[in-house]
Amino acid sequence: MKFAVKIFAAAYFAVVVTFGLGGCAMLETGFQQSLTARQQQAASSNDALCAAYHTVSQAGLPAYLAEGFRKQVSSDAGGSTTAVGGLDALQNEAGRLQAQQLEAGSRWACLMNTEAGWTYEMVSCLLENGQKVYVETTMDLTDLYADRAASYRLYRGVLLAVALASSGFLALTSARLARPLGRVSEAARRIAGGELSQRVPVGRGQDEVALLARDFNQMADAVETQVAQLEAAARRQQDFVGNFTHELKTPLTSIIGYADMLRSYDLPAAERREAAEYIYREGRRLESLSLHLLDLLVLEKTECDLQPVQAEHLCAEVEQATGFLAKKYGVALSVRCQPARILVEPTLVKTLLYNLVDNACKASTTGQKVVLRGRMKDGRYELSVRDYGRGMAPEELSRITEPFYMVDKSRARSQGGAGLGLALCKRIAALHGSPLAFASRPGEGTLAGFAAQLAPEKAGPPHEEVQP
Repeated sequence: MKFAVKIFAAAYFAVVVTFGLGGCAMLETGFQQSLTARQQQAASSNDALCAAYHTVSQAGLPAYLAEGFRKQVSSDAGGSTTAVGGLDALQNEAGRLQAQQLEAGSRWACLMNTEAGWTYEMVSCLLENGQKVYVETTMDLTDLYADRAASYRLYRGVLLAVALASSGFLALTSARLARPLGRVSEAARRIAGGELSQRVPVGRGQDEVALLARDFNQMADAVETQVAQLEAAARRQQDFVGNFTHELKTPLTSIIGYADMLRSYDLPAAERREAAEYIYREGRRLESLSLHLLDLLVLEKTECDLQPVQAEHLCAEVEQATGFLAKKYGVALSVRCQPARILVEPTLVKTLLYNLVDNACKASTTGQKVVLRGRMKDGRYELSVRDYGRGMAPEELSRITEPFYMVDKSRARSQGGAGLGLALCKRIAALHGSPLAFASRPGEGTLAGFAAQLAPEKAGPPHEEVQP
């Protein structure tokens, strides 16, 4: 059963039952009140007649007057008739039967339905000179029951009209209430079918259906984002495997070819040395590749143990370790570091800065400058490397931290690169709670760096800091 049908059935049942029972209760309550009032009127008439008869009896009227009073039968404007006398004076057969069993001072009352209609009869028994005298009051209630029947007929018509009107209104309302749920269901089916951009229209209301639509859209956004991330991760993994295979295949093919030449032919000494040199160089590149891969896998499962270090000492260590790179590529290395205590893992940060300086030297031409800088910025300590070399386009800048990605593959391979250095740097920066940021323009150079945490101020007795 559809939700709209359930809403309609529940609401329709509630409306019809509530209106029906409520109307019946109201009509019956009004009828009972009218019936009680008429019965009380009959009782009042009977009491008044009993009191009048008692007064007449005590007054000692002449016999013919008293006898006339006892046989009196009268009718008042309220529709009740009264009679006083013996059993033969009572007008109703049922009243005469019950009067025979009455004791003096007692009363009998009954609501009766006869062929003539509904009546209410009351008989009181009095004792006069040792004889029983009966005071009878009969009230015709046929009109009251006729009014009730007419009211019920009218109410049944009203109930039928309400049922018909409410059925149409509730059908439209239930369909409108269930329509947003149908949209959510349709959107869910489309998303399951691969249309991850499908969303549900959200109104301005704050009811549960509107909240459900908003929550569904948020869930769909999260699912789309996660699927996109998984697809990107799958592409990166596929690229990683392809690039890794290619990086292995190229040197291995050369090594196997030159080794086969050395094995199969008697080459001159110069050619043998050239082949051996090529095998050695490619073997070293494979060794570097394997070591970088190992470092990358280890860093993926590493948690960084941060220690307080003097930033200027750390930069001086990096300057000393990269001095030979500056001489090799003919660039001028400049180090400008503000004194500060920072929380880092010294060995990993030196590896990161070494790779950044190495990349900056490779991207520069002879005579250009490379700057290693450390400074306070926004409550952290920024370590960056700046070169003024070739620079990179935006589409290249977004991929340089992917494993095996190289802007200029032929140049990188000739310089011994494998495209893993920046991937390691990105992971090291992440271990220090910072992204590895880049800014570059073609022909203007590249800026790369990350922000380290500041060490808290010293407290208590001085202690020796960890040396980088």
